[in-house]
Amino acid sequence: MTSPTQLRMLSLNVGGLNGPIKRSAILSYLLSEKIQIALLQETLLVKRDINRLANTFFKVIAFSSASNKSKGVAILAHRNLQFKQLGSWFDDKGRIVVFKLNIGRTNLALISLYAPNIFEKEFYDQITKTILELSSFKLIVGADFNAVMDPAVDRSSVLLQRHSTAGLMRPE
Repeated sequence: MTSPTQLRMLSLNVGGLNGPIKRSAILSYLLSEKIQIALLQETLLVKRDINRLANTFFKVIAFSSASNKSKGVAILAHRNLQFKQLGSWFDDKGRIVVFKLNIGRTNLALISLYAPNIFEKEFYDQITKTILELSSFKLIVGADFNAVMDPAVDRSSVLLQRHSTAGLMRPE
């Protein structure tokens, strides 16, 4: 059995997985890199399409999707990875998914999250609450926080700069 110290993991903003060629390329990449757990953001898949992410080598163990083809987070596991599921949770907006598992003698909590482009206090309150509830687990977070250090340099639109999450990066 794999121990948590030997896990090969990847967090990746995939920028949409509705196209079969891109989906196949991502799954092939995971296989070629011997990834055992993938935390994906911005899948853009709706609930009825999430199983398109599964193949001979990988299965979807947890996901959250929006009602339209936007947002979306997922956690994939290699089919050969042995673990015991301890629980899972997801929001209904396609932004947060949590998967609790046991590997060997270690309880892990995996979180894949995709933050809004514009700061939403409720989102960060939910993340904080969720993480605090997982204090008895070793925590692994894969995320796209949609935050930049300098909006003038890192964002192409002046409109995005006004309401960006960059404020999270500034020391008080």
